[in-house]
Amino acid sequence: MKQSISILLLTLLISSCAPKTFYQLVELSSNNIKEGESENEDIKINIDFWENGGTTQFSIFNKSLKTIYIKYDECQVIKNGMAYDLYDNSEYSSNRGIITSKTNARKQQKGASISKSNIYGSSSFNTVLGAAASIYSASISASASNFNSVTTTMSNTKSVSSTDMKTFVLQPQSYRIIDGVYLQSSRFYDCNVLASVSNKQSNIENGMSFPKEASPFNLRIIITYSYDDSFTDKKTYELDAYVSRFSNWNKSEFVKQEKYKKCEDDSYFKYRDVTDTYSPMRYYIRYDLEY
Repeated sequence: MKQSISILLLTLLISSCAPKTFYQLVELSSNNIKEGESENEDIKINIDFWENGGTTQFSIFNKSLKTIYIKYDECQVIKNGMAYDLYDNSEYSSNRGIITSKTNARKQQKGASISKSNIYGSSSFNTVLGAAASIYSASISASASNFNSVTTTMSNTKSVSSTDMKTFVLQPQSYRIIDGVYLQSSRFYDCNVLASVSNKQSNIENGMSFPKEASPFNLRIIITYSYDDSFTDKKTYELDAYVSRFSNWNKSEFVKQEKYKKCEDDSYFKYRDVTDTYSPMRYYIRYDLEY
């Protein structure tokens, strides 16, 4: 009997010390992005920031009846004044789904973008996401190594190499996906905002709001394009956004489990994680707290 009580107490002690998961919901405001859409007379941009860490991947649609050339090596994401190039001149190779990039004698593992339906996605925040999707479409965890050499030996395999193009061709009335970078690796912190929140405390009001001039995070996305493949008449279109509010949520309030059937005549249900807080102008940060 004493042994059973000791085991129970030990179990309770371990469970009470285990880290608990919370979510920070981040809201963006913009002068020229409305519900994830922005456009001028030539192009239409669709962007959905919703991802763990926030993503800047977007689609660009050629509204005109002429071919548009996107100067990819002059497209950038600018976070709080720091510019990140979208163009990546690294060379990528694939062997049985393992992707490596070699730049200056360094090999780096790089993952394709994670599905919007998976709100538990992981990311590499300052490297282009999805750049290797053409040679490996499945989502893998992004990781990096600063070692001078990382080797993988496989037999009887084929190798495929790929690198970014400096110019993308966009035919009339067509669109393409442009890979971006992740926005944020850690949550916003403020002494006046509860980080460890109960279900009852989990709401939009458990946070802070900001005007544009006082925002802790400002974003610009620069798109350079032309109707001329020599770019003598180069044009630039800029999207801008800023963090206007963040709020903290308990996991059980932020994430709900939904029962569904893939087909109406299925005899059994499946389950998936969903959230009521989704918006293309929002993203989230998953964080753990230890007790």
